[in-house]
Amino acid sequence: MKESCAADLDQPQTRKQLQTMSNITWPCKRMKTIQIINVFSVELGRLPLVKTAANLFKTLCYNNKNNLMAGILCAGWDPIDGGSVYSIPLGGTLVKSDFGTSGSGSTYIYGYCDAHWKENMELEEGLHFVKTALTLAMIRDGSSGGVIRTAIINKDGVQRDMTPWTELERFKGE
Repeated sequence: MKESCAADLDQPQTRKQLQTMSNITWPCKRMKTIQIINVFSVELGRLPLVKTAANLFKTLCYNNKNNLMAGILCAGWDPIDGGSVYSIPLGGTLVKSDFGTSGSGSTYIYGYCDAHWKENMELEEGLHFVKTALTLAMIRDGSSGGVIRTAIINKDGVQRDMTPWTELERFKGE
């Protein structure tokens, strides 16, 4: 990806160019946040706390609240707070919570998540909770889906997995 941002687009702004500008600006700003996190890592000699990364994303979202149409989930593990999940909805508010939902399918699963979330779930139970919630979102939302990608984040690192649609639980009426 080119290391420049939308300011390089000094041509007259047609609708197509505005869309191009939008497509270039967000990745530039996201990359800027990742670069800042990397600088913190070098200066501190370790990765920054999850809440530090979440605050950087919050600042990015708040400063661009009139241009962005995306919520962000920032989650991870650090030696101070352990596992943490932060939601940054439209507008750039930072909310620490037990779990987070975001994206077009999230509106379909709030009730499920509230009813089925439990503190201190075992790993397999937590994965089942996540996969069921995402499957329910994919059933109702045409923009969600195809596969479920999970990342188990703990003191040992990140373990990633992908579950194709064909291996997901089926629900009545689907």
